[in-house]
Amino acid sequence: MPEKDTPAKRFKVALSFPGEHRKYVSKVADILAAELGKDKVFYDNWYTAELTRPNLDTYLQNLYHKESELLVPFLCKDYERKDWCQLEWKVIRALMKKRNDHDIMPTRFDDTDIPGLFDLDGYLDLRQYTPEQTAKLILQRVALNETGELQHEPKPTPKIKTWHIYTGVLAVAIGPALAYYLINTTKPDPSKPIKLDHNLTLLPISVKPFEMGGNKQSEQPVHSVVLPNNFWMSQTEISFDQYDAYALSEQRPTPSDESWGRLNRPVINVNTKEAEAYAAWLTKNNDVGLSCRLPTEAEWEYAARAGTRTNYSWGDAADRTKANCAECDTPWSQQKQTAPVTSLQENSFGLKNMHGNVAEWVQDVWHDNYDNALSNGQAWLRGGYANKRVVRGGSWADKLDDLRSASRTGALETERFRTIGFRVVCTAGNR
Repeated sequence: MPEKDTPAKRFKVALSFPGEHRKYVSKVADILAAELGKDKVFYDNWYTAELTRPNLDTYLQNLYHKESELLVPFLCKDYERKDWCQLEWKVIRALMKKRNDHDIMPTRFDDTDIPGLFDLDGYLDLRQYTPEQTAKLILQRVALNETGELQHEPKPTPKIKTWHIYTGVLAVAIGPALAYYLINTTKPDPSKPIKLDHNLTLLPISVKPFEMGGNKQSEQPVHSVVLPNNFWMSQTEISFDQYDAYALSEQRPTPSDESWGRLNRPVINVNTKEAEAYAAWLTKNNDVGLSCRLPTEAEWEYAARAGTRTNYSWGDAADRTKANCAECDTPWSQQKQTAPVTSLQENSFGLKNMHGNVAEWVQDVWHDNYDNALSNGQAWLRGGYANKRVVRGGSWADKLDDLRSASRTGALETERFRTIGFRVVCTAGNR
């Protein structure tokens, strides 16, 4: 709650956006003006004369820092590359460094990576909201700021499925026990992808027996594996966007992005406990009854091979253009950093970056080879090195040979690395 002697700021809300989305933002501005007063909303078309001045960056810095209670940037692929938006973005980034929940409410029209964004900030995904709904959420934020009670971004209202309504009616008629049973025995179609919040797509993986292993000593003996059940696997490595949602929700520290960018870059600098904590949170916070975890080593190799027995999912030959690695020929390889999780070619299962970009934690503890390895696809947790986990896939810092489907190494499970991330596997029920 502001002190009584604190002078009121000129604007309740300031809107920053690229012209491509003016139609959407203008509707938001009109609704805000109707509720707050036009003089309390900064929308550029209403202040053309005031904005026609030299040293505009200084003016905007003052407007956003000192004259506006809440700044709402509408971020997208067109935002940072526009001269006007670049000017505003310079000011906005300085404001975001203050880490003040009351000052800024980021929104996004797409998944474009904007370097240096969101160490501790959530965002509003505008693809899920009409201008009217967005304006309502902004007004809620303004009201919360004024009461001094805002702690985190309010979560979107959960989607209510038709069968939930039917089950609720049944609960009245035949009792809550049967309603609970109906809800918890309704399972997603195992043959179809599942889309969860924060652009997390899970792809269905139909299992068959396969030969696991390769030519190196740590990859031998090659052995037959029969995975017990079909599963879903995240199409990409878990991104900063997805991990930060968990961290903000659970008030956990957010990992460093090494100044490479957050959003749809793969999360790095997380150890196995932190990766498993994310998976546990995802289990509790999805509306389709999924149980999520790290993949087993066998599940990971099966998914990476995608039905092949070649060195890579694309064939035996090392191809420098198909992955992000130290010997690869991609823009990110040359910069020696991670690539956005949706970059580069997917395998025949639809999974991206199974070779390179970031290496990935799995459940299994490290064993030097496959002597006495399990053949049922479950996590191999007995014997070996109890404090080390298997890491798969190779990273932006590794050689092409380390990206092979069979290649494996180990790392201390409590350590964090800028070369290691993870993806998740989910199954229906049992959560």
